[in-house]
Amino acid sequence: MTSQLSPFNENQFDRCMLWFCVNKGKSLNQYDMVKLHVLTDIFHTLDYGLPVIGGTMRPWPYGPVVQDAYFRIMNVYSVKGPFKMSSGSGNTRQFSPSECAEIDPDDFSVSEVKAMERAWLVHKIQHPGFNDSQRYFHEPSASFIGKAYDAAQREGRNLSWEDIVTAYDEESGEDHSHVLSLMSLGI
Repeated sequence: MTSQLSPFNENQFDRCMLWFCVNKGKSLNQYDMVKLHVLTDIFHTLDYGLPVIGGTMRPWPYGPVVQDAYFRIMNVYSVKGPFKMSSGSGNTRQFSPSECAEIDPDDFSVSEVKAMERAWLVHKIQHPGFNDSQRYFHEPSASFIGKAYDAAQREGRNLSWEDIVTAYDEESGEDHSHVLSLMSLGI
């Protein structure tokens, strides 16, 4: 089973999170960032066979997370980087672009923007509350990602891309066998 299609790219992660903040006019907390990352990579992989940011998705208690992204948010962003941090409610931190942060629209392809827009729609519009989001990311009956998360957690392993794509196709009725073929070839 394939658990990583490309290594985590911290610069691309930074650029994508800035894109969300700037284009959606919102600050993000660490939960939003890791979920938008996961969904952006999933939707881009479904359409183009490769993630935008990369990394290995792990079945953490609050759903699928790329550990490198989480540690970057909590360790790097709190002391430097493209974001200024403020306290949110409870253990959350809010991140908004720092004064020196710049975003170049040419940094993103049309396909990457499409994947980010879709990630925003699913996470912030269709599943805006924490409880609804948790259900979406955890429960096999709620979504394809919940199904892939549940399988990984039960089997004590990372999420597999084959599980994600297969569960998505079962839910949507689409056919991404070409993506599965690329994965089996290691492309």
